[in-house]
Amino acid sequence: MDRAMHRTSRRLYVAGLGLVAISCGGERFESASTTLPAGTGSTGHPGASDPALGEVAPDSSQGVWGVSGVTLKQGAGSDDPSANNCGDGILDRGEACDEGPEGNLELGCSSECTLVTCGNGVEDPGEECDDGYDNDDSRPNACRSNCLFARCGDGVVDGYEECDGDAKCSVDCFRIECGNGRQDEGEECDSSDADCVDCRIARCGNRRVDRGEECEPPNTGMCGATCLVQYCGNERIDEGEECDPPQPGVCSQRCMKIECDNGRIDEGEGCEPPNTPQCNAECRPTNCGNGTREGDEECDPPEAGRCDGMCKKIECNNGRIDEGEDCEPPNTARCNSECHKIDCGNGITEQGEQCDPPAWGQCTAECREIRCGDGVLDEGEQCEPSISGDAACSASCTTLVAGMSDEYLYTFDKDVQQWEFYAASPERLASGASVTFDSQNGDVSPGTLKLQAPFDGSNQKIEVQVSLPTPKDWRGQVLKARVRLGMGLSNDTQNPGGIKMFAKAGDDWGYASGDWTYLKAGQGWQDVTLNMDAPILVPDEFDPSQVRQIGFELRAFNETTNVSAAVVYVDSVRY
Repeated sequence: MDRAMHRTSRRLYVAGLGLVAISCGGERFESASTTLPAGTGSTGHPGASDPALGEVAPDSSQGVWGVSGVTLKQGAGSDDPSANNCGDGILDRGEACDEGPEGNLELGCSSECTLVTCGNGVEDPGEECDDGYDNDDSRPNACRSNCLFARCGDGVVDGYEECDGDAKCSVDCFRIECGNGRQDEGEECDSSDADCVDCRIARCGNRRVDRGEECEPPNTGMCGATCLVQYCGNERIDEGEECDPPQPGVCSQRCMKIECDNGRIDEGEGCEPPNTPQCNAECRPTNCGNGTREGDEECDPPEAGRCDGMCKKIECNNGRIDEGEDCEPPNTARCNSECHKIDCGNGITEQGEQCDPPAWGQCTAECREIRCGDGVLDEGEQCEPSISGDAACSASCTTLVAGMSDEYLYTFDKDVQQWEFYAASPERLASGASVTFDSQNGDVSPGTLKLQAPFDGSNQKIEVQVSLPTPKDWRGQVLKARVRLGMGLSNDTQNPGGIKMFAKAGDDWGYASGDWTYLKAGQGWQDVTLNMDAPILVPDEFDPSQVRQIGFELRAFNETTNVSAAVVYVDSVRY
């Protein structure tokens, strides 16, 4: 720009002198009134003694006279309207500059031979607007001081915007508020649908215990297919039960209906079918139940919990499994003191268990606590230092990369490491979205996480995430990931799509996210970050000491144009 000012000032200086009438060989060079200073020759040719104008000498090849490298046009003078030929590279009267037919914006000269200056009240090339003195960076909807239109992200609430720039304001400048019927940034849903709870999708199998669930993941231990704990006595008829709760003479201790003549010997019965020589009408052996102990009877009459339907005593630790018991002997690894089987998943921490029910990242399917350093490589742990003795395994069971101070949470060297597709907006995109392992396109190492999003319009997104093995205390930490646009998304250079990292923490799964990293073709690998102590977006409470899930949101923004299906690679996640 200094070069542009220098060139412009030289030309304006000469223009200010006017044009001097000079004759040479019958040709005429015109001026308004200014005469050349002393030093011009007797023939009328300018001399070479005035430093103000510099050397003036004929140029036979151009048929003009040169003044300090500034060219004065031969023939018609500036008083002749025909002399103003903008775009010929020669400074004429009425022109502020002349840099050829296309102009030169770098030098501040437009193709109309006017100076390009934001704030001059003229919408010059490269400007979206220019209201001169009315340009303003704080007034809603005003043309900004950089001659760009007011837009979301400029810190001023304009037009349709509900907010701009605060921690509860979305990337599209809408106020994030659960219950407004609009799925805002950071929300998984916002509707009256039964599976939308507190703007989170309550879905069995998402590795978190949502409202209305009792356990996760399903079909683990006693966690049923609907994420409810299944056991007899929970006052709910679960799969395989006929009644609940148990009731003497009506519902057995195994939650099966007690009915004589149903083809099986139920609790309190001693035989089937009834009304035979050996079995009376109440499904008990003949004479059992008459109140008198006879033969090999141990008791009579039968009584729930004390005397069974064959008149045998019900006693734990008598060497046999009596009616209502599950096991013998008691007080063993799988049999409690009341001769009932110790069931992992019944919600009761019993003898030999460390936790109950199983929960992802906290309690295994065998009701054992998940703890880094316990000598067991649990699901979700990358390594176990106490058994590997490997210096590359951190105290939090994550991989350390030689020569780097960062601790790697995920490297994606062999597989997706439990990452999965979670949500899409609009929902129709879900069928075409995917999270897969790619073995070739890595940065730090060959493997990557490959995200595919079937975008076909603006304001669309997909979310992928992973549940952490145990809640993490990441206060003071900055999570970083390496990402690269593989193909698609958008060729819009002004408003490209982007990706950001988010986290969910605490029992309420409070959401927070970092800043957007904009993805353009050819940019190569970039960092995506999330400062746990200072996230950019925090719609509600967020506790960085209890982080339970992390993920990425890939998005085509509301202003993004020319949107197409996208492929993005994630190489690693670290802190």
